[in-house]
Amino acid sequence: MSQTVSIVPPVTSSKSIQAEIDALTNQRVQKQQLLTSIIQEIDSLKISIPALTEAPKYRVRGFWAIPDPVVSPSTGSQQVIQFKIQYRYLSDSGAATPIQQVDFIDNNGQTKTGAFSNWNEFKSEIRSKIYDPNTGTYTWAPEATADADANNINQLDIPITKGEQVEIRIQSISEAGWPDNPLTSDYSQNVIISFPEDLSTQSQAASTTSNFLDLATVQIQNDLSARGIDTLLSKKVVTADKTFFLDSASVSSGYYGSNGQPIDMFQKIQELQDQINSLQALVQKSVGTL
Repeated sequence: MSQTVSIVPPVTSSKSIQAEIDALTNQRVQKQQLLTSIIQEIDSLKISIPALTEAPKYRVRGFWAIPDPVVSPSTGSQQVIQFKIQYRYLSDSGAATPIQQVDFIDNNGQTKTGAFSNWNEFKSEIRSKIYDPNTGTYTWAPEATADADANNINQLDIPITKGEQVEIRIQSISEAGWPDNPLTSDYSQNVIISFPEDLSTQSQAASTTSNFLDLATVQIQNDLSARGIDTLLSKKVVTADKTFFLDSASVSSGYYGSNGQPIDMFQKIQELQDQINSLQALVQKSVGTL
């Protein structure tokens, strides 16, 4: 005797599927709430820790040796008492910033062209003097380069950013003729300082930028959730070739029940189906051909 065995796939009830969808929806909502809490906590750090929002500052700093005094038979030892520092910025390829020119009218009514120099210039502090009790005179004090509270005449501090080079030259100012007409030296050989290629310029502010974007995203998501988007998306059903965004129980039919409340599409279709079934039963019991 032969038997025919058929394999029937397990039947999953719509209630169990809906329960699984609801559980996954709740998990997503909980994780979304946790993400919102973390992002808001990170955002609050910018108030308690202002350094997070500040861009890093890079500077060229250094010292140089003070030239030896020039000894003259008539005036004695002449010390260097000040420096004039000039610097300009170059591109990472070494090119200088283009010169900007402006036309103007002189006192004779003629048009002339003025060119703005790329060189920035400043002078150091005047070298301090101290009293020598042995000679009863004031002498130029040596520079205290090891003293962090002292502003020495042979130091510089110039800002620099990534992709720049700084070209520097220095001129010595002697006490000879000072202060009315001091004697100055020629400018030193130019020195070019490049921004290190391997130096990371990412600031803490940049690292928190993504969190600010996440915060904006979360705020939009919370607004959409408050408008019922999460509930709407939980009704979405995808089949092999079609996507249904709502079920019939979530759509208003446009009809109202005896209590004045709107009836959803599923209830209205069920009501119509019951009426059709009732009419079919009456027709099947009747005699004759309809």
